[in-house]
Amino acid sequence: MFSEDDVKKHDIDTIKKWLRDSVGRSVVPIKYITTGTILCRGVSCQDGRPVRIQRISYPPSDRATLQRASRIGQPRFYCSVASPAPFYELHAKQGDLVGLSFWEVMEPLWLHNLGFHPSTLREIGAQECSIVGREQLIKAIPDESEANNKIRGEFSRIFAQYVPDEKSYLYKQSIAINEFLDEFEICFPDGPGMPVKKEIAGTAYPSLQMRGDADNVVLLPKFVHSSLRLNSVQYVKVEEANDARSAYRFLTIGISESFSDGQNINWFETLGSETDRQCSIAIEDGHWVTRRGDGSIFYSV
Repeated sequence: MFSEDDVKKHDIDTIKKWLRDSVGRSVVPIKYITTGTILCRGVSCQDGRPVRIQRISYPPSDRATLQRASRIGQPRFYCSVASPAPFYELHAKQGDLVGLSFWEVMEPLWLHNLGFHPSTLREIGAQECSIVGREQLIKAIPDESEANNKIRGEFSRIFAQYVPDEKSYLYKQSIAINEFLDEFEICFPDGPGMPVKKEIAGTAYPSLQMRGDADNVVLLPKFVHSSLRLNSVQYVKVEEANDARSAYRFLTIGISESFSDGQNINWFETLGSETDRQCSIAIEDGHWVTRRGDGSIFYSV
């Protein structure tokens, strides 16, 4: 949409102005995440088991870096609906220690829907069955015009593009798109099971690190407090990481399902057998397969 040089040289607000001038009031769909959905978040915890919930939640302002949907100093809660995704998003290596937390959505929430254009999903390697399974996201605008479809496809491509560390400035473009959409006046529909809150809580987008076969979510902090419940935390050691096979083997070395004073993580004193605490994930015959320590499958996409 804009050249890399232009994105590198200009700030986010300038890019947003370009969007207003060139795109106008295009339509990008919203979706809602349902009550009971489990969101998974991973945080590197090399210094030991986290003891406070804030350690595994969104970062404080002074540690919030430039990311896909947020500026420097702008905390956001990045997570996924697929439990293996956080390890891929963290680019975890052998020996890494990760605080993996599971949060339950307690009420439906509206989200921007970015990155789910079929051309984008195919470009990043999503399986056809995964694309078909997202028909409600892909065909979210009935009788969409060709012009709007083209713009939505361009937004999707930009939002889901790979950004290497040395080119983090490219995030300015996806941030600008996300903030640009927040400027639109939205007519929120009503209906059984739909969100009561008439505001956008965040953005849903495909996981680039899982080739578009899993969905990521980024939420505003206030909705973490108002609409999520922490169910459990695992402290996980990466025993093996194989980039060639996109494969990991993990061992859970800490488990918590109890929290006190709304801020402390209470860890179990004893754990089950090592076999029960091991799992692995790899691409098998084109599918993402997660196996328990005994080799049985408990997740596949």
